[in-house]
Amino acid sequence: MRSDAEVVFAVCLGGLFLLMLIITIVFLFFSYFRMSEILEGLSNSEFLRLRKSCMGSDPVSRMFIIISVASVLAFHSRALKSGGLDSRDYKNFPADLKRQIKVTYWLCLVVGGMLFVVVGFGKWMGWVK
Repeated sequence: MRSDAEVVFAVCLGGLFLLMLIITIVFLFFSYFRMSEILEGLSNSEFLRLRKSCMGSDPVSRMFIIISVASVLAFHSRALKSGGLDSRDYKNFPADLKRQIKVTYWLCLVVGGMLFVVVGFGKWMGWVK
């Protein structure tokens, strides 16, 4: 029989994996159904011009593009300084879409960090081999 702590650990780990699956589905939705808006909104940005050649119809290349866009939108000051993101593109990018992408990306970072913490805790307790 498992202890209550092990059950809570398993439920937390399962919940975090479920959240990561949902985040992946949301990113795939953006990459297949909102990509035309994204490409149009960031048409002058250097980072997207460099990565657009990698984009195909497969999910992996689409995820690569959307995660690149999300990281640039989330850390826009760094991208503006380096010249990868055009300031006019950032200002004129659709506000709702920008917010949705940024919130999803930040949620992905937080959940990913929590996964590392929970798995590390499980290893420390001897529940994960």
